[in-house]
Amino acid sequence: MPSRRDPGRARVTRLSLRVGTVGALVMLAPLVASCAGDGDSLARQEASGAIQVLSSGIEFRGSAPREADYLAAQLLTPDWGYDAPPHPHVGILGWSGYSGSAGGARIDVRLIVDVDEAPAEEGIFAHTAGSAIECWRLTVLALRRDDPLRVASIPCPASPDRAPHPAPLPALPPNADALLQTALATATPDTLDALVHAAFPGPGLSIDTFATEDRLFAAVGAPDERECLIGKREANSTVAVYSSVLEDYEPSCSTTLFFEPTLTG
Repeated sequence: MPSRRDPGRARVTRLSLRVGTVGALVMLAPLVASCAGDGDSLARQEASGAIQVLSSGIEFRGSAPREADYLAAQLLTPDWGYDAPPHPHVGILGWSGYSGSAGGARIDVRLIVDVDEAPAEEGIFAHTAGSAIECWRLTVLALRRDDPLRVASIPCPASPDRAPHPAPLPALPPNADALLQTALATATPDTLDALVHAAFPGPGLSIDTFATEDRLFAAVGAPDERECLIGKREANSTVAVYSSVLEDYEPSCSTTLFFEPTLTG
């Protein structure tokens, strides 16, 4: 556990939060008043408000499902909304899961706050120097629209911080339209699936193909990003490709979407 003189700690004399950045934001002014004179209590109150701001960027409803390591990395670059630095030190203790699953993504966070002594003439309230080390477990549930984020206090372990290194998010390549058109134009019913998979080898992409005697269909998507690209080759060799953003009621990027009138016009 870091000492009081740990240079990684933030030196905070007054915490001012931008109201409105998150609906559940804790107002800190009344809390500061209630613990005047006690620097440790002030530091704990500041940490409690800071975790609300820290987590606000990942709690919005309808957010795309994410791996826990991706969400953990986002917590290391927050938009604090404070009037000025310094800010609390943020440490990531661990992560697991996926926010699109029933159990959600779990991230354990440690905040370290130091408060300088403030005589009455230097601030609204006089208080002693103090510090706090507080830890929380964030559970992110992207598919639960009524309860997307849970924040629970946990005991702080002695283990050091960890650095998440998430893989890039799955996404369709910039030339996805041309790749799908080429695959459809050169495929036969027997080679269609292999050609589309060869054209889109990226991890995290979904591929669906379907062939009849005279027509070929293919769909390629990045499900977590709600991206979907579908195409069809007619019997006369005409190829048409359409892109769409999946709606909530559309669970996957599928060739059946080609027959949706709102998609193809």
